[in-house]
Amino acid sequence: MNKKDLPFKKLDLKSKLSVIIGIGLILFVAVAITAFFIFFCVTGFFRLFGVSYESNTSIVIFILLCFLVGAFFEFIEKILVVMVSLSFDNRALYLSLTFTIHFFMNLITFHIVDRIMSSIFIPAHVLLAASALIAFIEVVFDKKHAKSH
Repeated sequence: MNKKDLPFKKLDLKSKLSVIIGIGLILFVAVAITAFFIFFCVTGFFRLFGVSYESNTSIVIFILLCFLVGAFFEFIEKILVVMVSLSFDNRALYLSLTFTIHFFMNLITFHIVDRIMSSIFIPAHVLLAASALIAFIEVVFDKKHAKSH
């Protein structure tokens, strides 16, 4: 057996460390690219719609709070969407109701985070536009339930 073909358990310490560090660097780069993409998208959206914020740190905190608060409402949202998918056979009605559920859950999430943070001021029309945009994206890319209707 070649050294390249050895299982991970049989590698020496130097090889194990290089494999672990290599995988860690790949994961770090992937997470960093994703985080920068989200940060610059949110920053661009805020500038486009005239949202006022004190610093870039407040945007990062806003994003993290949206993920934390959104995790709770995502659970409720999934339950409601499954209930709708089991209750209605009409595709148009299903899509309308799932859009409405996603829209209101996003709106509640953004509103709560906006009220928690005093360093960011988001006007009501921006909250509505962001919630509608994200809800539309969620409905369009929801292939699992949309194919069954």
